[in-house]
Formats: sequence, C-alpha cells, structure tokens
Amino acid sequence: SELFQVIGDCIKGEREQLLPKVDFSPLLIAEENQKEMLELFIKETEKNMAAFSEFIEKGDRGRLLLLVHHLSPVWENIHIGTSVRELRKLLVMEEKTSDEVILSAVKDVLIVGQHAMEQAKLIIETASYE
Repeated sequence: SELFQVIGDCIKGEREQLLPKVDFSPLLIAEENQKEMLELFIKETEKNMAAFSEFIEKGDRGRLLLLVHHLSPVWENIHIGTSVRELRKLLVMEEKTSDEVILSAVKDVLIVGQHAMEQAKLIIETASYE
C-alpha cells in the first residue's frame, strides 16, 4: 500500500529519531516456544498495521479507536505504548482533532509497529532456536 511506502520512507529518513526500546521479555517469559510467539507477534502486528492504513484511508475514527484499544495491552506490556496512547487521546477528543493530526499520529504508530516487527525479526534471526 502507498501508506506503507510512506511509512517505510519515514523510518529510513528518521532513524536518528528515538524509537522506543522494545522489551519482548514480558511477552516471552512464560512461553516455551519463543520463536513461535515472536512470529505470531509479527503476523498480528502486520495485520494491525494494514488495518490502521485501511481505517485512516476511509476516515473511520471509530474503527481506529477500537484498533487502538485492541493493541494497547500488548504494546504497553512490551514498553512501546506511547504512540497508541497519544493516538487514543486524539481520537477520544473526536471533533476537536483534525484529520491531519490524526494521520500524523497514525504514522507514528505505524513507525513504532514497523520498528517492533524489525526487532522481533532480528531476535528470531540471531537467537538459537531449536
């Protein structure tokens, strides 16, 4: 999707921007198959990022808010919840928040989601799973 391309360009162009440190340990601590859990995280995050793109293109703030509500527990648990918290605040203010501000906040969420998926992939690649 075009939005994913824009996000990819933003990530490449803003690497110096401080992205949150992803801490997968709370997600993995009780898991026997950590690789499978990380792969599930990646798969679900990809689906959620696609849904964010779809809902922002349609201007569906209600579905965006539901998606934020869905993502928040996992993202808070792995210490990357700031962007979804900020987006939630803006969505709750509804009429007071312009589409441009919402779009910017969604882009921030997508950047963090992409970063988290990259970190999960790196762990899978570098860890010795048998």
